[in-house]
Amino acid sequence: VKPANLPYQVFILWERSFREATRGSYSGIVAAAVVATVAVVIGFTFSDLESGVSGVQNRFGSVFFTQLFFSFFGLQACTLWYLDRDRLDRERASKLYHVLAYFTSKASSYLWWYCLIVPAIYVAIVYPLIGFQASISKFMTFYLCTAASTAAASAVSLICLSITSTFASGISLAAIFITVLQMYAGFLQRRDAIPSGLRWLTDVSPFAHAFAAMISSEFTGLETTVDATGFDALTIDGGIWPKQFSVDPTKLEHNVQMLALVACFAWILALIPLWLQWYRVKKGLRAIIYRKDPGCSTSLEAPSWVSARTKGSAALVWKDLHAMLPNSSTLYDGMNGIVQALRPLAVLGPSGCGKTTLLSCLAGEVTRTKCDVTVYLNRHRIARSKLRRTVGYVRQDDALHPELTVSEAISFAVALRMPHSSRKVCQERVRWTIGRLGLEGVANSKVGGHKFRGISGGERRRTAVGVELSVARGVLALDEPTSGLDSETALSLGHLLAELAAEGCILLASMHQPSPELLANFSDTLVLGTHGRVAYFGATTSLPTYISPLRQLHPEGGHGTASDVLLDIISGDHADRAFKLYTVAEEKGDMEDEIQSALTASPGEEIMEVKAATVPPIRVQLMQLLLREMRIQRSLATYTYFEAAIAGVLLGMTYFQMSMRLAGVISRLGLVFAVHCTLGMQALQGLLAWREGYTSFRRERAAGYYYTGTFVIAKVVMDAILLRVGPPALMCCIVYLLAGLQPGREAVCCLGFCLASFVASTFCLALGATAPRSGAVLPLAVLLILLFLLIGGPLLATQQGVLRNVSIFRASFNMLSANEMRGMVFKFDPEGVVTTLGERSGEDWMTDLGIQDNPVHEEVGWLLGWSFFYVLFAWLVLTLQSVNWPSFSFRGCCASAVASEEHAQKREIGRRTSTASE
Repeated sequence: VKPANLPYQVFILWERSFREATRGSYSGIVAAAVVATVAVVIGFTFSDLESGVSGVQNRFGSVFFTQLFFSFFGLQACTLWYLDRDRLDRERASKLYHVLAYFTSKASSYLWWYCLIVPAIYVAIVYPLIGFQASISKFMTFYLCTAASTAAASAVSLICLSITSTFASGISLAAIFITVLQMYAGFLQRRDAIPSGLRWLTDVSPFAHAFAAMISSEFTGLETTVDATGFDALTIDGGIWPKQFSVDPTKLEHNVQMLALVACFAWILALIPLWLQWYRVKKGLRAIIYRKDPGCSTSLEAPSWVSARTKGSAALVWKDLHAMLPNSSTLYDGMNGIVQALRPLAVLGPSGCGKTTLLSCLAGEVTRTKCDVTVYLNRHRIARSKLRRTVGYVRQDDALHPELTVSEAISFAVALRMPHSSRKVCQERVRWTIGRLGLEGVANSKVGGHKFRGISGGERRRTAVGVELSVARGVLALDEPTSGLDSETALSLGHLLAELAAEGCILLASMHQPSPELLANFSDTLVLGTHGRVAYFGATTSLPTYISPLRQLHPEGGHGTASDVLLDIISGDHADRAFKLYTVAEEKGDMEDEIQSALTASPGEEIMEVKAATVPPIRVQLMQLLLREMRIQRSLATYTYFEAAIAGVLLGMTYFQMSMRLAGVISRLGLVFAVHCTLGMQALQGLLAWREGYTSFRRERAAGYYYTGTFVIAKVVMDAILLRVGPPALMCCIVYLLAGLQPGREAVCCLGFCLASFVASTFCLALGATAPRSGAVLPLAVLLILLFLLIGGPLLATQQGVLRNVSIFRASFNMLSANEMRGMVFKFDPEGVVTTLGERSGEDWMTDLGIQDNPVHEEVGWLLGWSFFYVLFAWLVLTLQSVNWPSFSFRGCCASAVASEEHAQKREIGRRTSTASE
């Protein structure tokens, strides 16, 4: 089929991208609402501009904050473009469209909403509230500079994302790079104070041209007054104030043109790495090859913990199963079933029949589906909370960490499930599991994921099986384990599952449409139809004979395998006849007899022991979680150190050997503000701490691997050790030497750097815990960090005490500023003003600027207190999210009462208690 022309491809893709941005995940609507809220807050914060010095300072502060907010708002492009990579790879491999059409449509839909509409909402609210000059031309200049700055920041973010290997590294690099460009925007450092070798950064910084154009437009034609005690008020033309920042107001049009040129060039430049890294169809993709080791199952002798399971008999029985989906659809209608040891069960059925829901109910998984069922394991009823710790559930979408190797993933499960075993025993179990699954060749290879290629699909599926197999669980449930595998790999995995069942494991697996060879590995078969109705439940070998009366109903005359014929019939017009046939079939009676027999003890019969997992000691939990977090974050830590060194060099060179004049005071405050901005944006990595590991956390927590508190503590501690101590300390050392800060005060400065980074990281961790997998958290985090910088830094002329204490950076800003300016004397020589005041002390400047010289221990207490509060908040949120809130139902209460009475009667009989019921 001939593909559509390029303009039509662009239109279709633009329409889809726009719908997804504004309706699909509502991220576009959320972003607009957040920006509107910010506009109202900023408008009232800087409202009623005066003509005095405070009005001048607020004009500069509001313009710079607008630039700062929308530059970091451009980080939203990283999320919107990165999440689309997997779909893009699939569609590009199918040659559905040209890559240029995708880039054009994606960029145009993003620019139209995020860079035109959203800035228009902000400017329409902020401009009249603050009280800027009422002029259409000045209003349009303000809007166009804001929109162009957002577009340029988005392009810079995409460039940084495309040249890094991970999303966390990309967004962190983008935040640092945008911070550097903001340092050369003209507000934090005058152009003439920047070393000559770095002044070219001012020319390429889009924010420098936007800042120059916006303040030139606002101050041109404005009259300001300066009051002095004992003198008449002095009237100064507004055009004088931009010159204090080395900005020529007459070059307004030039700055606007340069801003548009830099923004367009940035988007063109963004296409190059994106094309090379993402958008070309990669040839010669590695095929999924199953490394078959014929001798792995015979050369390794099964240890005692495996062979002991075959000494008895066991069965998993469920009775009166009812399920209600979130859309109020019902399933199963009181189905009964059984899975016996040594007889693996295959669950077949078309899509939507309830295969996955059945496995989730039997595994005790917490989902949105309401499940009502009574489950017996070894003749004793087992609670749903115990099921999650007894049944090993291998889901179709595994939650393996991509940064871990195969051996490390299995070792983590073994260490937490065998807390009292020696290290040698744990290592022996890991080696046996790897050898049993034929994973020796990839034992030290990373699992991988969408960020980078790791092991193959078959190896990944066997690794997920190995995680559950290694902990010696007696019940193993697998959700479509052969999905996405080739026929040879699927058949090999089926043989492995049959061998595990032969060793005494109670095993059931769902499959969509298996081949006869694959289905032969399962002793029993359950076929489900619409609404979870049972079409067959019995021996696999009896299935061909069972469907003989139904072959005439098959559209193709009954040709094909028995399972395929039955699946076709229950998916067609004669499904009701197939379901009615089972209700009167001998197979149903045989299954009910097996259930009755499994629930009735025979004299002298030994019951197989199936142990439920218990939560390991807290010491073991912390040790293993810290070890895993170190392995997961090792690559990110290396990159963060490199990033901190680069940021330190740029900051140090920008503020190289600051003078002891009035310009030195401005430079020192700009340096402290730039450091906080850098550390705050670098802490955005904390938002991603939950995203990739949240699914595994929910599953491991439900399975009893660890407590929520130990998980949060391990996250925070390892994040602090690897990312919040070393990199900020390295940045501090470089900045201290290059900027020429006061000697002998290095310890307090380094402490301030580390604590500022740590409190920002805990804030992002807490915010990310509220919505671990939502892309709307990123703009909200950027907004709050910028607000903290606004009320905790030097942007506002007046600050209220209560408002100042809300900022997490207030204490660190005071500590770093006071540590540097205390005891110093600066020459007072303002440009263009003749004054007899020769020198001013650092204490005088701190008083004028609202910087508090509090004791160091007091500021440290504030920072640690905020950090503890955010850690506690993250723990509380994750704990509430992991709670399975029960829904009240009269039927459930009655069933619980009857079950309790039956259980009391069985205890009076003195039946032997299984360890599975604990």
